[in-house]
Amino acid sequence: MLTNLNPNKMNKLFPGIVNNKELGKLKLESILIKEIFIASKYYILQTVEDKFIYKIKRLINKIDININDFNTLLSQIIKKN
Repeated sequence: MLTNLNPNKMNKLFPGIVNNKELGKLKLESILIKEIFIASKYYILQTVEDKFIYKIKRLINKIDININDFNTLLSQIIKKN
């Protein structure tokens, strides 16, 4: 789940909802500074630690990819449509 609320605000709205140790609660995995979503299973996320998390259907995650590569992919998809 992605949200623009920080964990403290989430816990104010829904007391105790964010808890990294308790089963069934939300876990804070990353704080993002940039996200690009194209479709289901086509996205890239950039964390505050400058780490990239991406998913491109049928692409092995052992390949290094960055925001510029993803923007190129996005522009190619747009050209085809």
